[in-house]
Amino acid sequence: MELLTQALVQGVLLGATYGLVALGANVIYSVSGVVNFAHGHFLVAAMYLTYALQAWLSLDPYVSLIAVVPAMYLIGLATHHFLVRPLKGKHVLVVAQLTLGVSFAIQGLLLVVFGGSVQRVDSFLSDRTVEIGTVRLPAPVLVAALLSAVLAACFFVVLARTDFGRSVRAVHQNGTAAAAMGISIRKVEARTFAVGIAIAGIAGVALASTSPFMPSTGLQYTLTTFLIMILGGMGNFMGNFVSGVLIGVATACGQVYLPGSLALMLPFLVFVAVVLWRPQGLLGLTAGGARA
Repeated sequence: MELLTQALVQGVLLGATYGLVALGANVIYSVSGVVNFAHGHFLVAAMYLTYALQAWLSLDPYVSLIAVVPAMYLIGLATHHFLVRPLKGKHVLVVAQLTLGVSFAIQGLLLVVFGGSVQRVDSFLSDRTVEIGTVRLPAPVLVAALLSAVLAACFFVVLARTDFGRSVRAVHQNGTAAAAMGISIRKVEARTFAVGIAIAGIAGVALASTSPFMPSTGLQYTLTTFLIMILGGMGNFMGNFVSGVLIGVATACGQVYLPGSLALMLPFLVFVAVVLWRPQGLLGLTAGGARA
């Protein structure tokens, strides 16, 4: 029973962080309809930026958020302006192929600059654990989950209470009506794309001190992102965290109870079972997200 409790708690914490990873991609999809196959590679790029800041400036990962988040936001703006926006109005698969090409470019650049060896970033919490009853949790995993929960709460507040959030919801629900009301679709899509990449950057910093990474790790996070997005319902922000926790628990339980490669299969088996049961996702699809 203690082993099961340990796996469940650690899975919930891991799932909260996964939910934040998928939130960035879902924000982009819900506004512009872009299926970003490079999302996991942007996240890994943030991991390597965190690694570089520690190697060159001895910055703790959590301090490096100050530099990583603005950098990822600017990278998101540049990616949208020079690559995504010129394809506005093209078939959704054309944009998807573009983002797939971006993922290969990021992976190749990281290989050239940092090499292909496995890296890990140490923080001041790396060797610490937190005991909650009989459960022992690595402190970085707990901090990553708490950071994800706080940022998700801030995101929903921004979405509900700010002019930018109202513009995002308007474009998400009905882009034509939003444009008729004077909302600049181009600006909202650009800023939302940048915010989505910045969220991936925050998740990257949080995950950098919890698990090892290499340039090809981006594919793993991209697959996890789409599992969570589809399970929760494409465009459904709250569904992100419900499905993220489900995938996190499946991952943790698989690592505890299943041998070798079977452990890696469990999240995908859960995904297949849920999709067969509810093709629209756990919390259902939402309107919007089909313009690009």
